[in-house]
Amino acid sequence: MSRAETVQVLIGTRLQKARLQAGLEVKEVARSLGVRHTAVVKWEAGLASPCLLHFRDLLPLYGVASHQVLFGQPLFELTDDQARELSTAAAAFSPALRAKALLIAVPTQ
Repeated sequence: MSRAETVQVLIGTRLQKARLQAGLEVKEVARSLGVRHTAVVKWEAGLASPCLLHFRDLLPLYGVASHQVLFGQPLFELTDDQARELSTAAAAFSPALRAKALLIAVPTQ
């Protein structure tokens, strides 16, 4: 198994763990994202990866930050107000930076 495949499996495992901790069924997640339930199953099995937009939408649904899924632990947690401030500040620089800030700074539940 290549390093990329190993990382994909690790991320899939973390996605599944986050979904279960959020108390959600695969079909509920699929319905919320507008994808087939088989897509969610493949993401969790490490057979495929969600696109960036689906990944972004999974985070608040599961109540986790991107670092928890990507690296297994959060770098920091933000309140809703802090997340909005970071997003607003990043938007002043560029749309690309704003997108990165949104992925990093998912507010805590």
